[in-house]
Amino acid sequence: MPGRAYRPSTYTVDAAPSKLGSQRFPPAATSPRMARAWARETLPPDVPVDVDAITLVVSELTTNAVVHARTSFVVSISAGDRSVRVEVEDGSTHPPERTPRGVGLRVTDDVASAWGWYPTAVGKTVWVELPVGL
Repeated sequence: MPGRAYRPSTYTVDAAPSKLGSQRFPPAATSPRMARAWARETLPPDVPVDVDAITLVVSELTTNAVVHARTSFVVSISAGDRSVRVEVEDGSTHPPERTPRGVGLRVTDDVASAWGWYPTAVGKTVWVELPVGL
């Protein structure tokens, strides 16, 4: 399926983005809801970003972690002058994959300015960036 996955981000030029927080969640059906609430609480009110877009992306990526990775996962949020970056690290080594019946990565592709993934020592991290200043 076509899309913008894995392309270099145009927003990674931020000098020293500030980590706003990170939180581990269990591989449970309630975790995406908890992660959305956590993300909403973590974003400071003075960061000019579309909070609904951030929570939508968090919901999609954490649902993918629960359904496909079936491991606990960590959600991290960082903010810089040009973007807010969300990362979801899970314990699966399988790369994210668009499927005909899945919509999570298509939604992510539509909402994010850039996204991709990279392997980690324990699995993978899927990252998403959304511009600030909306």
